[in-house]
Order: sequence, then C-alpha cells, then structure tokens
Amino acid sequence: MWFLPWFHDNAGALKNNNRVEDPWNAHGLVAGKPVPLSKLDARKRYKVSEVGFHDRRRTGADANVENDNDDLFRNASSRLRAGGVYTRSQLLGELQAMANTGSFEEIDVNTSPKPDGTLGITVSYSERVLGDADRFRCVNVGDGRRALRYVDDNCVAEEKPCILPEGVREELQAMVRGQGKVTPRLLRRINDRVQKWYHDEGFACAQVVNFRKPESGEVACEVVEGDITTVEYRFLDKLGNIVDGNTNVAVIDRELPPQLLPGQIYNSGVGNQAIKYIDSLGLFSNVELSPRPDETKEGGVVVEVKLSEPEPKSVELNTDWSIVPWRKGLPSLAALKPGGTVSFAHRNIAGLNRSLVGSVTSSNLLNPKSFTKQSTCTYGLVVEEIKVLDDKNKICTHGSRILPSGTLTMDGPPTTLSGTGVDQMTFLQGNITRDTTEFVNGTPIGDRFIFHCDQGLGIGTNNPVFNRHQLSPTKFINLNKQEQGAGKPPPAVLALHGRYAGCIGDLPAYDAFALGGPHSVRGFNMGEVSAARNMVEGAIELSVPVTVKNNHAQVYAFAEHGNDLGSSKDVKGNPTAFFQRAGQGTSFGFGVKIGPVRAEFTLDFNALKGTFNIRFGERF
Repeated sequence: MWFLPWFHDNAGALKNNNRVEDPWNAHGLVAGKPVPLSKLDARKRYKVSEVGFHDRRRTGADANVENDNDDLFRNASSRLRAGGVYTRSQLLGELQAMANTGSFEEIDVNTSPKPDGTLGITVSYSERVLGDADRFRCVNVGDGRRALRYVDDNCVAEEKPCILPEGVREELQAMVRGQGKVTPRLLRRINDRVQKWYHDEGFACAQVVNFRKPESGEVACEVVEGDITTVEYRFLDKLGNIVDGNTNVAVIDRELPPQLLPGQIYNSGVGNQAIKYIDSLGLFSNVELSPRPDETKEGGVVVEVKLSEPEPKSVELNTDWSIVPWRKGLPSLAALKPGGTVSFAHRNIAGLNRSLVGSVTSSNLLNPKSFTKQSTCTYGLVVEEIKVLDDKNKICTHGSRILPSGTLTMDGPPTTLSGTGVDQMTFLQGNITRDTTEFVNGTPIGDRFIFHCDQGLGIGTNNPVFNRHQLSPTKFINLNKQEQGAGKPPPAVLALHGRYAGCIGDLPAYDAFALGGPHSVRGFNMGEVSAARNMVEGAIELSVPVTVKNNHAQVYAFAEHGNDLGSSKDVKGNPTAFFQRAGQGTSFGFGVKIGPVRAEFTLDFNALKGTFNIRFGERF
C-alpha cells in the first residue's frame, strides 16, 4: 500500500481549535516587510488576515493558487485559514504537518505584516513528482472479487477489474495522459472522480483504498467495491433486543432482488427496493436494511436486515348502539342490544405467510345469525380423512394414464397433499344462499345467489392452510309474463348463470375445481376440460313451452363456456397438462324437458363431436 499513508494522513493532520473571536496581539512589525516564522514572538498570538499559496513550478499569475479549489490543499485550507488566531508554534506545526504529507518536495511559509496588526501568510511549495505515466487502470482488491489460480504450483489471487464504465475509464485515461507526470494533485482528482461515480450510482460501500507506485507508465487505482459476502436477518422485539423470529427465512429470501445476493456489489438503490419487497409481505411492523464491513474479508459487506414482527394473534371487538330521541328530545338507547363487529386474525401461521382472518358483523351480537326466509346460512367445522384408492382398492399415490404404446404410467400428479395417498384435514366451512325464486307452473323464476367458503386451519397433514371460495349467481327471467294457474303452461324463460371459484394456499388435487360435466360445461365428461386453482364459467339457456296432446313440455337451447384462467399449472403436478386437457371449453346444445326428464343433444366445440344424453333434474 505505497501511497496509502499520504492518502489518509493528509486528512488527519494537526487540528486548530481556535475561534475567530479569540484574543490576539498586534504584530508590532514593519508593515509590508516579510518576516521568517522563526522571527515571530513566541509569546504573541497572531491573527492571520490572508492565506495564499504559491506554486514555484508555475510562472506569472498561474503561480498563485486558489487554495479552496485546489485538491492539494483541500484539508490544509480548513486548518490554516484567514481569520484564524495562531501562536508561532502552531504556525510551525501547520508547516510541519503539510511537509509530512509527502505531497511536496519543498514547502515554506512566508509572513507579511499588515498595517492593521495582522499577518498575511503565503505557502510557497513545489509539488512532489511521483513518476511518469500515460495509462490508467482500476482494480478491485476486495477478497470477494479475487479468483484463485495456480502459477508454477503456487496459488495466487488473480485481480479482477472494477466495474467503472468505459466512458469513465476513458476520461481518467485522458486525465493521466494529459498531465504525463503523476503528482498527489492528480491522484486526488482521480480519487474524487472514481468515488463520485460509485456513490452517484448507489454503490455506497465502494472506496478507493490505495494508489500503487507508478510503474511502466501506469497509474493503478485500488478499489474495494463492497462485495456482499452474506445476508443476515435480525428479528427485534419492541425494545430492540434480538429475539427468535417466527417467520421462515425462506419466505423472506424469495423477496430479495437478485442484485442483493452474496457475490453481488452492494447498491443502496437495490437495498431500498428490497425493503419495499419485504414490507409488501405484510408480516413486519418495521423493516430496516443496513450494510456493515465484513471483518473476515477485506472489502466485503454484510447486509443486515432488521425485522420487527407484530403479534401474530389478535382479536378485536367494535360495538355500536342505536340512539333515538326520548322525552323532550333527549337521546336514549333504542334497546340493550349491542351491534358491531367481532374480528379475529392469526397471521403468518407456521412462519409461512399464511393467515386466517375472519369477522362477524351484526346489528345484534347476541343473535348474529338472523336471516329472512329467503336467505340461509350454514357453517360448521369439518374434520376429514381422505384416502385415494385405485380400481383394486389399493392406496394410489399418483395419477396414471395409458400411453399410446398401451403401457400404463404411474408418474402422474400426486393424488394427495402429503403424497402418500392419505390426507387428514380440518377446516371451517360456510355457505350463504340468497334465493328469491318462485315456481310458476313448475318453472323457477327469480334470482339465486350462492357463496361458499372453506378456510383451512393449518391442522392436519402438512399443516394445510387455504381459502377456497365459490360465487354462483343465477337469474331466471320470465319472458312472456306467464301467470301462475292450474293447467296453464310454464313461461318462456331465459336463464343466465355464472360461477367463479378460486383457492389461495394449499390445494390437493382432489379439491381442485373440475371444469366439464353435466353441472359445469355440458357436452364434456366430469373434469374433462380442466382441473384448476381458479376458474370461471358462464351459461345461457332459453326454454320455450310446447303442448303435446294436452301435456305441457319445454324445448330449450343453451350455450356454455368454462375457462381455468391459466391456473391449472398451479395445481400440484399440473393434472390438466398431464392428462392433455384443453384448459377451456365451449359447448352448444338443445333438448326437450318433460317433467323432471331432460333429453338433450350437445356439441363439444373443442372436438366438434356431439353426444346425446338423458338426464334428470335441473341444470341450475
């Protein structure tokens, strides 16, 4: 580290703690006549009114240097300044401090007494020439960037170039070539330009650590760029003490940008991005990220992420009371029936960012399941064990299919969440139905709205946490306004139906939403379209009454479509792709209904094939 002492010691030379308002003594000398420092009175305190710098190697006006803008005296100007008060020993100390930097071949301080009793000071110097050079090179000397190679059976570290862009390299190359002579002033300019680029680009830990002695006409700048050696997580309690965190570290690792992984150079912009990504998980009340030097590797950086977790379990009760006017307009409670909302949450179950959240809102918390006759709600706790058996009544762990060659393959999607063919599961189940339909001569007219939800509790095989939900609205429109009456025909009806279903969290194959079948997309077998995590389907059916020999019947035509929204690939093992399903399907058809019996012909629009079926009951 040849030039490192000058590089750092220049900033750490003797300090002057004098203040401008310190008392001082008039010099008592002849104004305008230079006086050597050694001739000054050691007992006096001299006020310096002017400070100038003179380069002996320059001539004319160029010899007088503006020290505030000069790289060589940047630190000296803050110690020896106009308005300062100094003793003779302090002035001599400043001269010695500048001489000790190694930046000068010669340096003197000349004083010039002023008529007002102050001193003018001129620093006269010759800058040190370190050598000749016409090339520039920048190398990363951090341990994290050195590659090992063998030369004559000896292991040596191979230097890596720094990441300065070509434009900056060319600028520095021109700077060296233009001056020709390597001086401390040139090295200071190179140092500032290199560090400015790193810090402007967000590489906050990068630092110039040394300049090598010019050899073979080259200036070599050594840099540690701040290579990331490791990322550490620190979980903190409310008092800032380090505690064991609840969150699985793998959940956080997934949110880190690739540029923040070990082996990359630390960048503050990427660090801020990582904070946003981690905060978006919603698992932490506070996220802080800070780099610190790795004491085991030169130039290495340890990225420390500090995380504060809120309490995972919470219950809240918000109540409200109805107020009505009473006597003389004074307010009164309407009734002693508290209304409000009870909410509960268990966040970050098992540290895997899975949460169970629920709430009940009612105008009377003492009787929260009050519905009209047209609305029903069911809820309960389901504990079940699922076994998947093949046609020989044996446990089946994976799906199978027959290959074109006629052989049977058993490498299909896992049939259960555990992969063993047997699952245990516990979940809450709720169903809300709003049904305003009425039967007009045997045909439903009106609206039906069904919402179904299953919430996994993390109890069972592999601690399953999930939320499965389905929303199904259906509308029956009386087209000819047929009135109800004995012996009258059913009305002409237009039925509009839709369904959305989705799942968040763990989803075994047997709970995937099956598209296709008599109650999904007609014309396909059960699940023939797709097995999906999310799906939508829509259907339209027009039925018209007909009378045959005084018997009322209905002829109808329909069109249906179902789509897995590309979510089948998110079902474990992707059964849709394994069994070569389309993922979406459309069908058209027509039929006749006599009582509960429906005879219909359906065209599968995917394969352009038709099927004829006799079914019982309603489609919707």
